[in-house]
Amino acid sequence: MLSVEEVLRRLDQDDQLPSGRIWKSLRAFEEQRAELMATLLALTPEEWSRNASVVDMLGGVFERSVQWYAEGIARHERPHFRQIHKIVAAIRP
Repeated sequence: MLSVEEVLRRLDQDDQLPSGRIWKSLRAFEEQRAELMATLLALTPEEWSRNASVVDMLGGVFERSVQWYAEGIARHERPHFRQIHKIVAAIRP
């Protein structure tokens, strides 16, 4: 993951990047996450525990629940939320 400083440096150097593009991207991200949260919050306990058979690249088959995937997404995105907060604080007009 890039540091906040590296992201800001790249934004400063990217003359192809319209100034409003970062805000558009952040807004799209926010809308997508709001949709996902609405879907997840509406799940019943049975739906949270629903499993799917997943085949990995080597042909192995394993079972994973909706909850397992949701927890994985949350773990993955937590550092990104902190990074986004720092970037927004640094570039907010």
